[in-house]
Formats: sequence, structure tokens, C-alpha cells
Amino acid sequence: MNAIQLFMIVVQLTFYLTVICFKAIYYALYYIWRGAVWLLKLLWRGLRALFGWVDDKSREKEQRKAEEERQAEEARRRAQEEAEWVEKKNRAYTKLIDSGMDPEVAEELMDKAEEAKKKGTKLVLHFTSDKKKDEAADVGTDEG
Repeated sequence: MNAIQLFMIVVQLTFYLTVICFKAIYYALYYIWRGAVWLLKLLWRGLRALFGWVDDKSREKEQRKAEEERQAEEARRRAQEEAEWVEKKNRAYTKLIDSGMDPEVAEELMDKAEEAKKKGTKLVLHFTSDKKKDEAADVGTDEG
């Protein structure tokens, strides 16, 4: 191996080592910078949360989220009330049929109850059976 070849090997090794060192320095500085930016963002968020420095976008976002949650809760409440109303109406209809009322009349009463509910009024019904009237009439005739 002559001196020129040895010199070329030394130059190539120097070049490769320089490139490797510069890449190492570049990546080290890059990740140090990324870490510093991340820490600064974290610090800024912490200070904003600590002192209540929330920008308008965050406030609007929180207000929208709260409004959406309120609307969802209202929808769940209305759905539950509607389900309870349907169950109550079905129980009342069944009781009317079981008591001997004509199904058409019971259906008509349920329709009136539905209309009253839509208007926001209450429908109160008081039933007396013909059997009790007949028994009262029979008792009255036996004594008299």
C-alpha cells in the first residue's frame, strides 16, 4: 500500500466520521429542540389552566359541549317520559277492557287522553259500574 492509497483511506474515513458526527449532532439538536418545544407547550397549558387563561375557541368549545350534553339529557328525559306515558296508557287501556268496557269506547278514551296530554291538561275519569247501581236498586226494592 503506497502513501497515496493510505492518504485516500484517511480522507474517506475522515469524511465518513465527519458525516456521522454531523448527523449525530443534528439529531441530538433536533430531539433536544422537540423536547424543549414539548416542555414549553406543557408549561403553557399548565399556566393557562392554573390561571384560567382560556381562549375564546376553548370557551366556545366547552359551551357547545355543555349544550350538547344538556340536549342529550333532555332527549333522554323526554324519551323516558314518553315510554312511561305509553306504558301508563297501555295499563289504563287494559284495565278498562278488563273492567268490561267496550274496546272501541276504551280506545276513544285513550285518544282523548292523548289529546289532553298534548294540550298539557289532565283527563280525570270517574267510573261507576252498572252492577253497583243494579245492586243498589235491588237492595232498595227489597227493603221498600
